Amino acid sequence: MEIIAKRGFINLIEKPKFEDIKYNDNIKNLSDGYWVYDALIQELEKNNWIRFAPGFKAGVYGHSEHKYCIKILGMGVGDDPKYFCEKGNYIEHERNMMMKFRNNKFTFLPEVLTQEDSIRFLVEECKISKSQAEERCFKNDILITEYIPGIAMATQTGQFLDQILNVGYFSEEVIFEMEASLYKLKEELNCANRLGLLHNDPMPPNIIFTVDKNERIIAKLVDFELSQDINVSSPSFVDNSVKEQYKERDVPLNYQTGKYKKNLDQHLMELSIELLQNLPLHIRKQKKLETIWDSISITIPFVGIGINLGGMERHLRKTKN
Repeated sequence: MEIIAKRGFINLIEKPKFEDIKYNDNIKNLSDGYWVYDALIQELEKNNWIRFAPGFKAGVYGHSEHKYCIKILGMGVGDDPKYFCEKGNYIEHERNMMMKFRNNKFTFLPEVLTQEDSIRFLVEECKISKSQAEERCFKNDILITEYIPGIAMATQTGQFLDQILNVGYFSEEVIFEMEASLYKLKEELNCANRLGLLHNDPMPPNIIFTVDKNERIIAKLVDFELSQDINVSSPSFVDNSVKEQYKERDVPLNYQTGKYKKNLDQHLMELSIELLQNLPLHIRKQKKLETIWDSISITIPFVGIGINLGGMERHLRKTKN
């Protein structure tokens, strides 16, 4: 397969093709189902909704004719995805935080629907029964957000913290624009941080590269599960997870003061930028993509997190066919 230039990148975004990840051998630990969600899942799939993206706690359904996607708790790639089923406080917190970012005029995240608008969308657009829509929405089992047509920087596979890097298949021009978009996203996050709004998890799987109306590549963020407003208290599960993240992500610590030198947003954005900058040159400049890429992995700069370079090739082959 040829290295993809800017026009090819735009074509991929303009003509998204949802691939059902239930049959993807590279994505592990997906929950097969949960009896409480059976009716909802059956109705969605009957109306051609496809589970196209994994998260740690949830799975995401999309439809080629709709501008929104549907995130469902307990269908992710964590060690025990079903643990999160019916734990609606996770979704409730994420929705509230996304609304705070949006209300403060930040646009590096998707639009998010309220519970009432979500019910209306499920019933009128997705043809879901009203009783099922109301029950799932009022229990905060699902989150409906704007679908961002784009390429995720990486895909989480569910194998511990392993990720498949999706951007090594693009030209130098595209990679350069992606780097620039990450610097801009970093600045926007800094502005949000100054207001007390933290994402706390701008890892490669949560970064989506898309284009603006002028066809410039921009980077946006999804998965606000661990975000915080430091001006108010956060749920204990968020505070505890964020505390663990500082250690797991190896945020630099000032041992004299016992305080971290950077916050998670600053640290992880710098690592994401470094990851793009340090893609091996012989990979960036390859004229043909070979299956040997599947055996190449990068563990730096994300210490302890495997980045496999062989994942996007199969998706792109299917998209072109």
